[in-house]
Amino acid sequence: DWAQQKFELFRRKRCGSESEPTCGADLSHLRITAADYRIAGRDEAGGVGMENHMTVTFDAISENEAFARMVVSAFLVGANPMVSELDDVKTAVSEAVTNAIIHGYEEKVGYVLMRCILKEKQLTVCVQDFGHGIADIARAREPFYTTKPELERSGMGFAFMETFMDHVEVTSEIGVGTTVTMTKQLQDQT
Repeated sequence: DWAQQKFELFRRKRCGSESEPTCGADLSHLRITAADYRIAGRDEAGGVGMENHMTVTFDAISENEAFARMVVSAFLVGANPMVSELDDVKTAVSEAVTNAIIHGYEEKVGYVLMRCILKEKQLTVCVQDFGHGIADIARAREPFYTTKPELERSGMGFAFMETFMDHVEVTSEIGVGTTVTMTKQLQDQT
């Protein structure tokens, strides 16, 4: 479809030809659809309903945790969130991105994909890595559990995400990566 063609053009410009990528990134697993470019949608009654999508990919380095916080903040500006809601979302995103960087890649080269969808006043944020994966999701979600005590990690990342967002879902496969999907209903300030 046209969206995939547009993405392929982007990939070739950024990474060179298919046979000789110059940036070293394997982007073949990313599939872009027309829905990824949609800004406004229609509700079931045929009326206009606001829907906004954003996808960003960045290197899995600690400096980009702050970048992810700023990107999600900018994305939410149009929804006019309360300051407390914005702080909640930024904290949850920070924890999810930090987990992807620290645990997904363990200081190896990689990247993080963050997708945000705002439909009406419901925000969905997906943070995905393509690293090691989590062997025991239930145990990883336990407060104070950490696989990196030598890095002075508190083991509270998932607990913070669950505290500040309405719903958190974690899917993972060893050797494939982890996706954290978080939702939050924003208050109507009218």
